[in-house]
Amino acid sequence: MAKLVLFCKTFKGDFKRFKILKESVDKYNKDNLPFYISVPKSDLELFRKVKHNASYKFEILTDEEIIGGENNIQNWITQQTVKMKFYNVGVADFYLILDSDSYFIQDFHKSDFMYDDETPYIVMYENKYFKELASCLGDKNIFDNVKKIKDYLKRDGKIYSFYSNPIFSSKVLAELEKNVDTIEMCMFSEESSRKTTYYFGFAQTVYNDHIQIAVGRTGIGTEFESTAFVFLIHDGSKI
Repeated sequence: MAKLVLFCKTFKGDFKRFKILKESVDKYNKDNLPFYISVPKSDLELFRKVKHNASYKFEILTDEEIIGGENNIQNWITQQTVKMKFYNVGVADFYLILDSDSYFIQDFHKSDFMYDDETPYIVMYENKYFKELASCLGDKNIFDNVKKIKDYLKRDGKIYSFYSNPIFSSKVLAELEKNVDTIEMCMFSEESSRKTTYYFGFAQTVYNDHIQIAVGRTGIGTEFESTAFVFLIHDGSKI
């Protein structure tokens, strides 16, 4: 089992974007991190046309293999379900989530994403713009679900947002699926809501006991600009 792999959930609507991502991985993946992607079974033949001449492992899976059933709907919710269920494939302790419309702009190594073999970096920040937008729209309850999750985890402190390319821990996800009330938290089902994202952001910190802060750039290019503060999180309750 690998310590860290790359993972992208994609589909035919993002095929051209994905090819740009794949080319960037071919060019900049200096540690030859394995790259797994998942597509609907109906899109499999299209993605098998993607050229792969690089030395790292590249494997195409289907959504149906990962979730253990049909996946006829492609939307934000089913995308998150596939991302969270990928750990069941059993190929890595940690996996970096890549979106089809992201791409690398410089050389990257395993050390850009992992502090050590057991501790991934998490890009975390106070999303003040989002708070301001919610205020302007008059949505005073926008963080209610996040507060419920904080209460569930007995976590005090500020509300943070997490960068769109998180690193998931297979160990944490397995524990969540085993122990969390899936009805109460709306986990691992087609009825999952956006609070799933917030929950897993906090859940990444469950097993650790301190916090260390570092600032850096991993070389991921996206279609928006953001100042990236890379936090090495060991305990969300201490933030």
